[in-house]
Amino acid sequence: MNHSKTPWGLNVNSAHIASIVYQSKTAQGEPTEGCLALVLGFNTPEGEANTRLLMAAPEMLEALEAMLDAFGILRQGGVNVLAVPEAVKARELAHAAIKKARGES
Repeated sequence: MNHSKTPWGLNVNSAHIASIVYQSKTAQGEPTEGCLALVLGFNTPEGEANTRLLMAAPEMLEALEAMLDAFGILRQGGVNVLAVPEAVKARELAHAAIKKARGES
């Protein structure tokens, strides 16, 4: 299953409840808005930071996938990126995060 590919937006109401939303279309082709998540406590620094992290999830997933693709290209070109401990850790973390995002772990 894939996540919605349209840009995600943010709506905050007067009770400081944040809605992470995306643009969609009805069966009749009319534009509509879908709600991905409601976040309570948006008025706290931690609540706002958590909401911003959730909103960045699609871009972070795309960046991790691109990073792993780049690692593969480097390895095909003879660069031993896995000789660098930080690269090994980054690769492991990226694989784990992608699996989690896809519901595979």
